[in-house]
Amino acid sequence: MKLYAFVQARLSSTRMPRKVLSKLPWSNSESKTLLEHIHSRLCHVLNQDQIVFLIPEDPSESELSKYISTKGWNFFQGSLEDVRDRYYQAAIHYQADVILRLTGDNPFVDIPAIESILEAWNYSYLKNLAMDLCYASPLPLGMGIESFSFRALESGQLSKNYQEVRHKEHVSLHIKENPDQFNIIKIPTGIDSSHLSDIRMTIDEPMDYNTLQTICKLFIKSPFAKDFNNISMDDLTGEYVIGMHRNSSEIFTKNKIVEQVRFPLPPFQSKIPKHITILAGDPQSFGTGHWERCKILSAHLSVEGYSNALEKWNLTTRAKDKNKKNSDSIVNQSTDLIIFDARDNRIDSEIPVLYIDNNLFINSKTTPSIEILPNSKSNSWFRQREILSSSRLIQNFVNSTTTTNHFGKGSEQDATRILVYTGELTTKQIQILDIAIDLNYKNIIVIKVGKHSSKWGIHHERLPKKIWYEMMKEADCVVSYFGQTILEASLLGKKVATFSISDVHETLSILLEEKLKIPYWNNPIDGIRWIGSLKEFKIPSKKIKGNATQIILKEIQSILQNGKKQSNNLFNLISRIKTFFYYSILMVTLFYSTLIQGIEVEGNNYVKLTELSPETRVSVLSLGRDVMNFIRWRNLKIAKIKLAQIKKIHNKNEEYFYLISAISFSERRFEESIKDLLMALEIHPGHDPALFLMGVNYAQLRNWEKSAEYFVQSVRYAPFSPYYQLNCAYSYFILGDIDNTRKHLEISLEQKPNFENAIILSQHIGDTHWTEAFEKIRFISGDTKIFLDKGFPNQEAKEDYVLKRIYSFYPFLR
Repeated sequence: MKLYAFVQARLSSTRMPRKVLSKLPWSNSESKTLLEHIHSRLCHVLNQDQIVFLIPEDPSESELSKYISTKGWNFFQGSLEDVRDRYYQAAIHYQADVILRLTGDNPFVDIPAIESILEAWNYSYLKNLAMDLCYASPLPLGMGIESFSFRALESGQLSKNYQEVRHKEHVSLHIKENPDQFNIIKIPTGIDSSHLSDIRMTIDEPMDYNTLQTICKLFIKSPFAKDFNNISMDDLTGEYVIGMHRNSSEIFTKNKIVEQVRFPLPPFQSKIPKHITILAGDPQSFGTGHWERCKILSAHLSVEGYSNALEKWNLTTRAKDKNKKNSDSIVNQSTDLIIFDARDNRIDSEIPVLYIDNNLFINSKTTPSIEILPNSKSNSWFRQREILSSSRLIQNFVNSTTTTNHFGKGSEQDATRILVYTGELTTKQIQILDIAIDLNYKNIIVIKVGKHSSKWGIHHERLPKKIWYEMMKEADCVVSYFGQTILEASLLGKKVATFSISDVHETLSILLEEKLKIPYWNNPIDGIRWIGSLKEFKIPSKKIKGNATQIILKEIQSILQNGKKQSNNLFNLISRIKTFFYYSILMVTLFYSTLIQGIEVEGNNYVKLTELSPETRVSVLSLGRDVMNFIRWRNLKIAKIKLAQIKKIHNKNEEYFYLISAISFSERRFEESIKDLLMALEIHPGHDPALFLMGVNYAQLRNWEKSAEYFVQSVRYAPFSPYYQLNCAYSYFILGDIDNTRKHLEISLEQKPNFENAIILSQHIGDTHWTEAFEKIRFISGDTKIFLDKGFPNQEAKEDYVLKRIYSFYPFLR
């Protein structure tokens, strides 16, 4: 498929001559002409040789042809009056199959809309589905774009029925006027349309130009701009313009009176008389992944003939939904099906709902659900291994042999090209990542993409999809935390590896290592232990495919054909009965099993958790987190049920004994807690949570010498926890060792300056009456919720510590 963007431009505009060469702000320090704005935006989604300016072949336009030639851009000269013929002749010259039509007086065409349109055309060609015209809606006037096939353009140019003046001036009008003869596709943008009638982002007259100047200046100085280092007008989207109108509607009133030429057109009608509403997780609440893949799905469904709407869903939406008697009011009343993609949430609806990647409905027989990402609670994804990926990625990069050179000089030699997606990692975390890569891989060129940078390698804060896909195609190896990046790189056949940034990412990364042999590098903040455990990048053992849309389509067809209507009340009742039934069985099982406290494990084949299989580790860690959470919530019954489940999986590791002791401690059975902790420490002497809990047990028993001994050991293995440091300080305080009290107290306050218990203790260091001081101080170990907290409120202190340890082992890296 040969696709070109044709930008029609002229200097001889009647209402505002030479406007296409007028300048508007582009960044804090630079202004650009309207044509430069358009070209810059198009370069985010197309190669420069795909962008052509169509200008009149007329002496009055010589200045424009000279200007474009100076810029080194492509241009084509044609008829001044017959604009459609200009397009037709250019399409023949470039052998274009698909044409994106832009005009020189619309400098801020919406880039996300172009991406959706390109997605639709690529999908149509991959699936051999004919399209004649495709556009995205709704958008502010002047930010839209339309596209059409050469076949549709030629049919109008050669037909005697479409030779009126309006058809020659407005290139695609003959297509829009005859929807019964052409296949017209409308892709939803997900933008709020309620404000669009008041917004003009095009330039017909000087008052339009003045309005856009004001908008540019406000955008460049906006809070949004402060979040990025290199903001420009290329980042202005239709959605942001809508937001500006909500906050400052007076800006848009200046040019509201300008008349706009419009033609009466038939209403849009989809080929399939069914309407689908896609509810995707709001990027601000759920990250960009859900929204981006639902945009892809929306474009695919549009090409398949479905009318669909794309809406953002967040907890606010949910709250509003609950307060309304008719819960379906959050979607269009004509909706036949809702597709819901916002993690483990549910919506109340009488309309059928298809859930995507929702743990609440895995393997559910009553609620349609599809997995298009790996899931730790189900193996079904690994049987098909289909992801919802961009058709542009598949067509232009998987099936393409063209190469780019984003890695720069030397990349074409023997150097290994490594692409790293760092996301929200801090600078210090990236430094640790740098050291790990440098120690394990020689002769490399590294590109890192994410919010923060380090001194080493090439860094990009953010990238257009086109450039990102090109880099991924060019790279030899790709590393990131679990997510779409790793799966798309696997789809491209790249060598990959993962690291973790949270417990959830760790669980899923371990799962990928178990099922697909994708190396898992652990969490970079594990420091030396992490660096020593790195493994070579590997191509996944099983092929990842990008055809999840077809799976979703089959499910949609099944739901719509069978006319499934879900009764939410019935569903809730069934769910509650099932939950009660399962918990009843577990409670009975627990009652007749051996009591948890003081469990004796037969045999001596104890093993560290890290030495177990990845699948076993995932199960134990996941259930272990549940145990600790229920302890914090004071629900020991459920905590014991979860612990019984761990026992069935593996009961000869340090984590199991630590969890037993935590329950015993919560029930104030301190001697039994110590007994199980000793077993945990026998298996893993450096298990800092067990050492810490030992210290608190002895503190409760008022054995301060033993308490201090174990607190000191816990600090030795985990000096980055202010909780550990404070307990250590308190033990020394009770023992009368003021120097050590001050030492650990200062570290605790440095790591967490607003730590209330540490502040109180610091106020009583000089007290000579220990009993009075003891009563005044809120002893931290008395609060199970605080005491068992393994979080690290001062992440920076932890990262500093890890870097110091790394440099102590590898001083040459400083």
